[in-house]
Parts: sequence; structure tokens; C-alpha cells
Amino acid sequence: MDKIIYFLRHGEAESNVGGFFGGQCDVPLTEKGRAQAAATAPLFSDVKFDKVYCSTLGRAMDTAALALPDYTPEYSDEICEMNVGEAVLKTPSQCAALWGEVFTQNRAIGNFVPFGGENLDMLDKRMGDFLDKILATDEGKVIGIVSHGGAISAATRHLVGRHPIGAMDNCGVSVLVCTGDKWVIKKWNATAKL
Repeated sequence: MDKIIYFLRHGEAESNVGGFFGGQCDVPLTEKGRAQAAATAPLFSDVKFDKVYCSTLGRAMDTAALALPDYTPEYSDEICEMNVGEAVLKTPSQCAALWGEVFTQNRAIGNFVPFGGENLDMLDKRMGDFLDKILATDEGKVIGIVSHGGAISAATRHLVGRHPIGAMDNCGVSVLVCTGDKWVIKKWNATAKL
């Protein structure tokens, strides 16, 4: 095997419980989210990472500290969640009340550009550029990336050329393996039991 990437989504955050868009805002983990992250650590007990990367958002950084306590990640805002612009910290119903069909139609296609954010193509490019950059270096074969649901989906689309199998749960672990030049999903959304 040439490369293995372990993706870890952050634990439950206040935005997940409150049903509002966290986007690139520093929304903290809940107590359950912290417990999820700590419970995830044993899933990595047999893994020796050559390099670990982490989003610069607090919910990802706190997850990394609890789930991968023996590693010091390299932090990057390139692997933060999608920028949702003015929708940040608002619920979908609040956004619909503010912007009506413009919001509803754009949200359905993953487009937050009209509200000062990103769309799926922009997120895919950002994640793809990050992955191309780190994979072009010789930083080892086993890489950990602690990030966000939307960003991990974008990374998966970039590597395997299709949308992943369903959404990721909080503290879901997904493993992508590259042999030669072909990436495959080895595991998707494995979670620890609390």
C-alpha cells in the first residue's frame, strides 16, 4: 500500500445539537462530543501515524487532543468546514425566513455563495488542493486528518471520484487506501461505543 488516510470527524458540537450552521465559526464540543472523542482513541491504538493534520477550528482541535493524545497535529485552515457566510450560527428555518426561496434553492445544491460563503465546487477545490499538496510530499504513508463532515466528503470525492456512502457521524472514522494510483474506501464512518 502506498498511502493510507484516516479521516476523523469532530465530536458532537453545539451546532449539531442546536441544529444551526457551525460553518467556520468556533462552535465548541458538547460534553457528549468530548466523551465521543475520548472513546475514539482506542480505535487508533494499533495505528502509527507518520503525520496528523487538523482543522484550525476548536471543535476539531479538541477532538484531536482527546482522540490522538500522542500526536501533535499540523493545523491548517484549508481543511476547515465549508464557509456558510451569513448563514453561520443560524438554523435553516431562520435562514429561510430571512432569504426565502433564494436560501432554500441554494442550500439544496450546497451553494452558500449568495450569503458570502462557499459552494461545493469551492470546497472540493480547497480540499483537493490540500490533499494534492500533502500527498505530493514524502511525509510518510499513514496520515491522519481531523476535520469536518462536509470537508471529509469533499476530500473523498476528490480521492475516489464519487460521493461517499452516506453522511459521517460525529467522531466517525473513515479509512481511504491508495495502492498505486487508485484510492478506495476501506472503511466508512466507524464509531466507538460510548
